[in-house]
Amino acid sequence: MVRRHGAMVHCVCQQILRHDQDTEDAFQATFLILAEKLRSVRKRASLASWLHGVAHRVSLRIRDRNSARQRSEHGVATAEVRYPEDLDRGEACAILNTELSLLPDKWRLPLILCHLEGRTQDEAARQLGWSKGTLRNRLDDARTALGRRLRRRGIFGSGVLATALLSDCVAPALPPQLATSTVRAATRIAAGYSARGAAAPGALNLTEDMVKPMLLTKLNAATAGLFVLGLLVTGTSIAPHVSGAPRAEQPDKPLVQKPVPVSRTSAEHNTPSEPPTQKPVPTVLGPKAFWNGDVIEITDVRATSPKLEQGDSVTVRGRARLASRASAQLGLYLTQTQGNGLEEIDPFQTIDLKRGATEFELKTTIKHRGVLHLTVYDRSGKPFGGLYFGTSSQMKAIGDWSLDYYLIGESPKTP
Repeated sequence: MVRRHGAMVHCVCQQILRHDQDTEDAFQATFLILAEKLRSVRKRASLASWLHGVAHRVSLRIRDRNSARQRSEHGVATAEVRYPEDLDRGEACAILNTELSLLPDKWRLPLILCHLEGRTQDEAARQLGWSKGTLRNRLDDARTALGRRLRRRGIFGSGVLATALLSDCVAPALPPQLATSTVRAATRIAAGYSARGAAAPGALNLTEDMVKPMLLTKLNAATAGLFVLGLLVTGTSIAPHVSGAPRAEQPDKPLVQKPVPVSRTSAEHNTPSEPPTQKPVPTVLGPKAFWNGDVIEITDVRATSPKLEQGDSVTVRGRARLASRASAQLGLYLTQTQGNGLEEIDPFQTIDLKRGATEFELKTTIKHRGVLHLTVYDRSGKPFGGLYFGTSSQMKAIGDWSLDYYLIGESPKTP
């Protein structure tokens, strides 16, 4: 799927965001969301359209977030007025992708396949299960409709010019390192494991932000269905109230239960500044991989339970030596063996590293079943070294895991 549609997804993200790291985060998040929702994509032929829509929405989420951050940092500023004739090709392509996402599938699909992915009409017709004549007719209708939408935006005045713009938006080749890391991360999620450490933290946070609303939408739909079913079952008893029949007086009762009282002492002892008592925990090192000269040394592990299991609070101390790069970020994370692979990041889980030796103290609370690991990330968010650690039984269970993919790609030193 990444090989077939990755270049198109990357191009859409790049045209909207125009920033390398944001583009990579949006690209990875698109395929991680696909891995989460794989069973809900029923029609394989419409996958290109589905991915285009997700990539577009994820990219807009990043762009809106960046704009909000700039407003908060620099104050509210007057938006720059951009006239159609002042737009460059990248900006025009971004607008085109917005308008393309609003077309119905019967028009959007052939445009994406034939123009954004560069497929021939024969290939597109076979993939969609249409005759070549049907494809040609729908392409003509789609170009006309897209040209009409662009004309409303004041950019182009005809379907012919819209086709020319589509040709300018053809996706270039996908960066191979990005494709490789995305496939690994998405495969882990599809298999029910965590992608923590395999994908950039920004992409994981985006995936969580986008998947939660999808889940809530389904839950709301299910709740509405149950409510309607309840109305059908109990319709005779509530009909008098609906028709305006007088209601019997009811004594005043609270609509919700009162919260259970919590003692002040108990609440104070559970503040973040005073975590539950931690004791030293003997740990075993598991799979690891580092570029030449990079080292992570664990000197002390403390936790609220020696089992290092769900619900435990953990503190890890040690020293890190960075030699392969000028700077990096070290993080304490959990690779989930059960869960959705998504997790909120606490500020105490990461520390910035500079070339040379750095002492660290990282803290986390284990929220899922899984295995702890320390991982170093470069400035773009890609992992390039790390190690697993835990109890002897945990390390025995993951004996065949490998972190060799951390060593893929170029580095100042040979691993």
